[in-house]
Amino acid sequence: MPARPVATRRATLVALSAGVLVTTGCDLDALDPRPVPSPAGTTTTTEPGDGDEALVDTAVASIVATLAVVESARGDAELRRAVTDLDRLHRAHLEELDPEGVRVCGPDADDCPETLGAPDGVGRPGRQALLAQEQAHRTTLADLAGQAASGALASVLASMSAAVAQRLAMLPAARRGGAA
Repeated sequence: MPARPVATRRATLVALSAGVLVTTGCDLDALDPRPVPSPAGTTTTTEPGDGDEALVDTAVASIVATLAVVESARGDAELRRAVTDLDRLHRAHLEELDPEGVRVCGPDADDCPETLGAPDGVGRPGRQALLAQEQAHRTTLADLAGQAASGALASVLASMSAAVAQRLAMLPAARRGGAA
């Protein structure tokens, strides 16, 4: 008598999975992670809705305040690279939220300060003040993300908050001896 073929574990699992899919009527298109294109003639927007305008204004104000502290910390040689990275990050975030500079400069470009974020008579804030401002800014962005009505804005703000948290984690450790 010839040997009877033995089902392998893999073949059994594939057959069972296929059987489950067929019997439950699972639509594999629903599992596709790619976005569904919009029907012709409709447009989607990532601009914040009317209710989110105040959130964007608050985020921009927080970025500008944080840039002022970052700018005033430039003289700290120990933080030079971190300050440069934070400055670049915050300016990119500002560009994302206010590409025309309307929220910062007003409708007239003549109102815009020459060096955005430059301190007005602020002394060197020190490491602790910089960390406190960055933490407050990160928290503000996370809170605003939770309040956003627009999913796109919520995603952008949450991403910005995560980017600030990542930069904070990369800051060099404080010098020994308790210097701030």
